Amino acid sequence: MNTAEINKSVSNSFKKFFEINHNLALSLAQQQLELVTIYAESGIKQGQILSAEVKPAQEIFTVQSKIAKEFNKQLLNNSRVTLEILSDTKKQFSGWAESAVQQVQDLNPLLATKKG
Repeated sequence: MNTAEINKSVSNSFKKFFEINHNLALSLAQQQLELVTIYAESGIKQGQILSAEVKPAQEIFTVQSKIAKEFNKQLLNNSRVTLEILSDTKKQFSGWAESAVQQVQDLNPLLATKKG
């Protein structure tokens, strides 16, 4: 392998690394925005209940309970999606690292693992 091929290989490896990081940052930012939306919507619903016409306490508690249940459901879903993103990113980084190690071994036969 000549120097140009080595440089291209290293460049491609870094591009893949930064692509994985970039995608992770975008995905986590999206999850954060969704989290803010979940909190804001819940707060708005709570405010609407408290600012509406006077209602019996039991009715208010029932509506607040429904809001809390929906809030928890959305929060758990957001957490699940975030964990899936992190798990997928871990797999991508593992694949990237294995590929990088293989490239180094291909460049230097002394580093190659002995087979058999």
